[in-house]
Amino acid sequence: MLVEGGAWRSFRFSTDDLPEVARGEAVRELHERAASPGKIEPLRPLKNCLIRVDITKHALPGLGVMSGTLAGIRQAARSRAGASGSEDDLLLAVNLSGRSIARQDDTELKLENGDAMLATRGPEGFSIIRPMPVRFMGLRVPRDTLAPLAGRLDDAPLQLIPRGTEALNLLVAYLSVNAAGISIS
Repeated sequence: MLVEGGAWRSFRFSTDDLPEVARGEAVRELHERAASPGKIEPLRPLKNCLIRVDITKHALPGLGVMSGTLAGIRQAARSRAGASGSEDDLLLAVNLSGRSIARQDDTELKLENGDAMLATRGPEGFSIIRPMPVRFMGLRVPRDTLAPLAGRLDDAPLQLIPRGTEALNLLVAYLSVNAAGISIS
């Protein structure tokens, strides 16, 4: 959720202190209470698929930042047609460690350590599956903010940004330093 009017909000959620049998229900309740344009759901009943959610979200005017660890879950973003105004965001998701599978229409991306993806919601939305633990960082930006700078975003609504890309490395380093509470400005 993006915040308007100059407010800064933070939110933290973790299943770490919950018994394993209660984690799936806690994740479902989180989605119901969060009023988020996306959905987080457990992958159970897959064998050997431990559910873990340990996330921190920061919402600033025109920017949402989320980081943490996810495992045993599927995240889904509704289609743009089902979204309204501020929910028509672009997502940059970075796998700091671990593996994820992103799907949209007929496109499937396998994200490994250090890879990232840029996604628009597209006509059908998209999903990210994280069966095993993944440390990640994600940014949400209103589509209207970047569209004039990026050109034709809908030509490739799901794009891989390979690990080692200089701009990606710089962004991750900047966000990591600021997430640690160190201001570099």
